[in-house]
Amino acid sequence: MHRILKPGGLLLVANLDPMSLRGLDRVRSTVRILYRGFTGYRVKPPERLGRNAMTEKQLCELLERAGFRVVSTETLRDASRSSNIPIEYVRAAKS
Repeated sequence: MHRILKPGGLLLVANLDPMSLRGLDRVRSTVRILYRGFTGYRVKPPERLGRNAMTEKQLCELLERAGFRVVSTETLRDASRSSNIPIEYVRAAKS
């Protein structure tokens, strides 16, 4: 991403953060992820399914180490179900 963007170019990353859920919401979300993972893949799910997600802070730190400047972050939550994983949008500019 850093190679193809011009200086000042913007990068928008959508990040799912299941670790931001707490208690029963996290349990319900994990069960739903595993169920859909196992039923959605005919052979077997990818290794470490659902375990390689980053928090918003980890993603921002990674982008900064890669030469980006984090411009803004925004978290969208689905109010219809408390166990839905929030989506974090991170907007970063190439330095």
